[in-house]
Parts: sequence; structure tokens; C-alpha cells
Amino acid sequence: MTVNLFDPNFYRAFNPDLSGLNDAQAFQHLLDLGLNEGRTFSQYVDLNLYRTNNPDLAAAGLTTNLQLFDHLSAFGVAEGRTFSLVFNANFYRAANPDLAAAGLSNEQLFDHFRGFGINEGRQASESFSANFYLTANPDLQAAGFNLQQALQHYVFSGIAEGRIAAPGGVTATPPAQLGNSTNNPFDLGILTERSSGSGFVSQADIVDYYRFILTEPRNVSVTLNNPRDDATVSVLQDTDGTDGDGDIFFVNDEVFGLSSNFSLIVESIEDIPLQPGTYFIRVASGFVLADDLPDLVPDDPSPSSYDLQLSSTPSTISGNAPDGVGNTWLTAFDAGTLSGTRRFNEFVGSTDYADYYRFNLSDPSHVNISLRGSGFATLTLFRDTNLNSRNESGELVQFQGFVGSANANISDFLRPGTYFVLVDSRGATDTNYTLTLTGSDAPSPRTIPRDILTNDALEGASDNNADSFNAALSQSDLSLTDSLDNNGSASLIQDFTAGNPVDSGSLASNNLNGSTLDSLVAVESLAGETNFTEVLTGNGLDSFAVV
Repeated sequence: MTVNLFDPNFYRAFNPDLSGLNDAQAFQHLLDLGLNEGRTFSQYVDLNLYRTNNPDLAAAGLTTNLQLFDHLSAFGVAEGRTFSLVFNANFYRAANPDLAAAGLSNEQLFDHFRGFGINEGRQASESFSANFYLTANPDLQAAGFNLQQALQHYVFSGIAEGRIAAPGGVTATPPAQLGNSTNNPFDLGILTERSSGSGFVSQADIVDYYRFILTEPRNVSVTLNNPRDDATVSVLQDTDGTDGDGDIFFVNDEVFGLSSNFSLIVESIEDIPLQPGTYFIRVASGFVLADDLPDLVPDDPSPSSYDLQLSSTPSTISGNAPDGVGNTWLTAFDAGTLSGTRRFNEFVGSTDYADYYRFNLSDPSHVNISLRGSGFATLTLFRDTNLNSRNESGELVQFQGFVGSANANISDFLRPGTYFVLVDSRGATDTNYTLTLTGSDAPSPRTIPRDILTNDALEGASDNNADSFNAALSQSDLSLTDSLDNNGSASLIQDFTAGNPVDSGSLASNNLNGSTLDSLVAVESLAGETNFTEVLTGNGLDSFAVV
């Protein structure tokens, strides 16, 4: 016979937004929306446990919560399949001879436990006895829990907390934790109005992932109820297409919302405007040793349970306007090899969060990037050192931001390679902008340093970006005097590697190539027609270059 798995009173109590529905309306909501949203409808039934312990169902194509619900109701209970950590038909029959003598079927045993057995203190699982649970946990007794409430506490908190709930020290094994990486998330499906999830994170299980899909623009809100106030929640999108390999490397431009208030039991992210696509929710443990952070997080490696709620409302924002500029690393607009000036008039904002541009340098070049616009945006330059079209540690070159009519500019001397420019608004405001990329080849004199052992004046060509001079010295003190016709800078670099030219890296930001031992000793910015004297004091100076 078909078993009624649904508890309308529990469903309304566990989902306060449904409190106004009658029993029929609540059940229809469960079938139409609740199961797909992952809502909890009974403390006796765990569809994730049913899915995990009965892999033949997935092999038969039963994968959605609605399909599992229907199968459990029509067949699973009668067949004695595992679907609960507090009820097992065979155990209940063996532990209660009067029920066995009455010849109750598996379905009747389940109905008996829910209607009578739990209130009578009967044990229906080797891992849970309500009477034992209350006796072993004085805090629950002090809170006035009855047997039903004890069972509910065990299901939603006690298992995750590792509490003993049966004689003999038997502990239940929680359902297999889905969603510990981006290639195995808990799938919430298409997000319409609401969805939810629950789980626990700990020192040993530090992160849970959920995935949801939007088929239209929507404003999404996320709430994480975490009584131990030691977890964080974030909304992410895999824009570079490489986070599905199971790692947790999401960069800043892939994070749409984050809440990490360790002093609050509720983390919330409100009304994020999201475009159609696939997104991840990440719940992460904030566990740290108390010795390291004693005032915020207790030194407690035990699991921390949480409830996750998602809601969304239709957005009045239309879809991404086609602008010919890619919205991800993989679809970046290819500006080719940068030479001369390229100018782009584009838009970022609520319908188009980010624009990505890619360019190459075949020679060392001075590059200027200018961003002008009418709202909030950020300008970022990356160097793709391993050519994998994603942002990784150490690849950030410069970051700038602007608000209103202010400008953002990046000016740098860059080595050959592949670079990405990101114009990003995170949907904060609509911004029309002009992006200008200007590149010039490195001057040839840098590759032909001139010797300055003589006392002759050093002269450079006015049409070069830089001139190089070198010398090998034995003395420890060096004085340099020069005059410039135009504004410029002078850098003194010690060459430990006998390289030619000296690898000075990015002179504009005073960075050196990490692959060499050349050392930037000093840099001086000079105004036109200004005499300067720069003195280097050191020991054992072998050679240097003035650039």
C-alpha cells in the first residue's frame, strides 16, 4: 500500500513562510515546489539517505526528489529499504515482540512508530532511543524536550554533533556528505522562488557546495542559520570554466556575495542581481584553533550544523546586452599583439557585470591603460604566466578603481607575454566607459648598455623611452650627476647575474624579475632641467647599470 510520508504540521512549522497553508495546500506545495527546493517535510524521512543507500534507484533513472518520494511512498517502505536514521522496520519488529506477534507489515510498523511508538519511548533503530537520548543529554532535559522533540533534535543537530543516542555507545553514521567539491555539489536544480538545504561543516569536512541554475534574471538572497556562528556562506560562478575539477579556487571576479560574521548565528546575502547561468553556494567552516583566535571561534573540532535558505524574485533587468566583449576569461575579446593605440567604447553594469580583454606583447614594452566612465567600475591587469586563461596567485599586475567621473590608469613597463584586462562593475551601477590600450616597443638602447668608466657626460636620445649605461666597479662609493631635458626617472640596478641587458622587470612599479638575482638599488623621479646627484654606498659592488 502507499504510505503517507508527509507531515503537514511539521512542514508548516519547519517552513514558516508556509504557515498560512492548509493541509491540502501544503501537500500540493510540496509536490509542486517543496521537493524540488529540497525542503524538509518529515523528521522520519531523509531522501538524501534514501538516495545514497539505494544506488539501484539512480541506475533506474530515479534521481529527482519527487521521483524518490514517489518510489519510497509506493514501494520503498514496504520493501524495508533504508530511508531514516531513527527508524528501521526489521529492528523495530525484533525489538518489540508484541508488534511482531500482531503481524504488522513494514508499512504498518512505520505508521505505528510515528503515531504511537515514539511517544511510548519505543526504540526503532539501533542508533537511537529517545529515552536514552534525553538521559544522556541533560541540556535537552533542562530545555524540557519531550520524546518527539528529542528525536527531532537528534535528526537535525545531534547526529552532526556526534551525540550518543543509544545504549552501548552506538552512533549513527551521517548520510554521505554531498557537495564537498565543485564537481560533486548538491544540486538544487532550477531556482524559482525558494530552495533550501542543510548539513554540517567541521575541521574534517570544511566545505559544502550547492549548485543552482537561473533561466532568467533574478535577485537572489541567501540565509545561513548556523547556531555555532562559525561558518561562512558565499555565492559563486565559475566564469573561467576551470573550477569544476573539484578545486576551490574562485577568484574575486567570480564571487557575487559573501557573508562571514563569526559573531552572528545568521549569515545573510541580500538581493544579488544575477543573470541566467549556473551558480554555486559555498558553506565553509570557520574553524580555527582557539589559541590563534580565542575571542571569535571556540577550539572545537566537532561538526557545526546549519540550515541554508535561498529565495529569489524576478528581476526587471533584461539579459546581457550583446557588446562583442567576452564576459569570462575564456571568452575575452582578443586585441591581438598590442602596438599603438586601441580604443573601446563599452558598457558594464546590472546586465553585463564584466568585460574581459586579452592582448599579447612580443617584446618588452611600455603599456598605458586608461579607463574613463560614468559610474563605479574597477580596472585590473593580469599577466597569464602559464597561459591557462584564468587568474591565479601571483598573476595580478595592477588594480585600479574609479567612481563617478574619475579616471583609472595603469602605466607599466611589461615583459613579453599574454595579458588580460578586466573592467568589472559587479552589477553595482550601469557604467558607460572608454578603455584605451596603448603599447610601444622597448627602446633598442636598453639592449646595448654603454660603458661609463670614463668621466664623459652620459647622453641619451630624446626619442627613446629609456637609455642604459653599465660599468664594473671596485670602489664602494659611486656618485652620478646628470641633467634631463624632460621629466623622467633614473634607476640604479646591481647586476649579480652578468646578464645583458640587466633584467630590471617593471621599472614603473620598481619590480624585478623573480627569476634573476638582479637588485634594484635606487630609483629617482626627475623633473625636466633638474640636476641630481645620487650616491650609492655599499661593499663589493661588482657591476651596475643606470637606466
